[in-house]
Amino acid sequence: MPPASRCAAFRFAARAGRTQVVVAGLGALLAGCRSAPAARPATPLAAPAAPQQPPVPDAHAIRASCDERPGDQFADWQRWMRDNLGQAYALYTEGPDPATVARLMHERPDETTRMLRRGLEACDYVAAQALGTLKQPVLLPELRNLTTAGAGRFRVEVLSALAQLDPVSDYAPALIAPLSSGDSNVRLAAAAMARYFHFQAVRAPLMERVRRDGSSEVRVAAAQSLLILGDVYPRSVYDHRSVFENLIGQDARAAHRSTVELLSGGGAPTEVDLAHFAAAAGTLEQLLAERAASGKCSPLVRLDLNHLHFSAVNANVAALLIDEAESSCQRELAFAVFIEAPAAFGTWLPAELKGKYAQETAFGVPLAHGKLQIRYRRDEGILRLGDVELKRSDTNLAVIVVTPRGTKTRYTTSAKLTFPRDVDPKAALLLGSDELRSNVEPP
Repeated sequence: MPPASRCAAFRFAARAGRTQVVVAGLGALLAGCRSAPAARPATPLAAPAAPQQPPVPDAHAIRASCDERPGDQFADWQRWMRDNLGQAYALYTEGPDPATVARLMHERPDETTRMLRRGLEACDYVAAQALGTLKQPVLLPELRNLTTAGAGRFRVEVLSALAQLDPVSDYAPALIAPLSSGDSNVRLAAAAMARYFHFQAVRAPLMERVRRDGSSEVRVAAAQSLLILGDVYPRSVYDHRSVFENLIGQDARAAHRSTVELLSGGGAPTEVDLAHFAAAAGTLEQLLAERAASGKCSPLVRLDLNHLHFSAVNANVAALLIDEAESSCQRELAFAVFIEAPAAFGTWLPAELKGKYAQETAFGVPLAHGKLQIRYRRDEGILRLGDVELKRSDTNLAVIVVTPRGTKTRYTTSAKLTFPRDVDPKAALLLGSDELRSNVEPP
């Protein structure tokens, strides 16, 4: 299995389990696996401008050696990529770092442009990915000349880069062939990248993948792209439990089915599986229609996953935010807790933890003097942090202090924890309450 396939397989294996935990320390395995950045935001209220046909390829002739074995003729690209973008394994599984590409283009624009062009000639999709991360349309004519180059991942990444660099043009027709490729890895990449394209142009092909594709990964990616393009909240397909369970099919839920069979999609879907896929597609159609009719702001919808977010306030204090519901305009928290542990958060802090469909999520946060055990029982509305137990019916905002002798509360209250999506709840809470701020940052 190629590196990119292993990365995709690991993501799905983790998500398909009863509990999913994503922390900064697993970045190389989960968070580091390349995922598509946010797609262009959908605007259900506004009539979208009709996409234009892409300009006819001009004289910027370029030939990608997609049908040839890699040889020494592109050793210069391989060496430059390794020296400037990073190790090959990380690049082919995680993709190039946008900040690194931007820095190279700023500091050495001519060299970087020349070498990325060499990467395109080598039919290396890392070069196309790198171009897609840039804000300015670099090598746009060359990319337009490569929309039919190769038959796999390279073509998908070229089309994805074009969709991001030239959003007024419609490159979706060229994505249809990869979406129906005989290679499930190509279909997976195309389904994930479809979220960059104009919604109505890819809606039907994506829905067809949901209804009939033999790969669980492809079906899930297609559904995720539909939710993003349709501006549906919750954003993640995993927060729509009935959709996700129907997407993986009846057999995939059976306890005896092996992980390998689950990841491969188990071959041709059975009639029972097709019925499940059709049910998932029907629910997606309903969600899309409801979102289009809801206007600017969709209603708050309770999440099916437990979303727990950590972020540093300072070297001694971290904020734990637990999501309860979200909409296109708002985000509601179940709890907001500021955790003080002197000299504990300077070197390690989990970024996000998600408990998948679990009634209870439990984990330990490493501290300088041990671990802070955290347990969240969602249905009961109870959050336990070390020795402290918070009940949502009484307290949803707190400051706790962790010492080698135990955990205690410094401040507790019940507050309205609904915020606009573009507002950082942690900052808003600290700015909005002098009492809270004095307890989080005592003089």
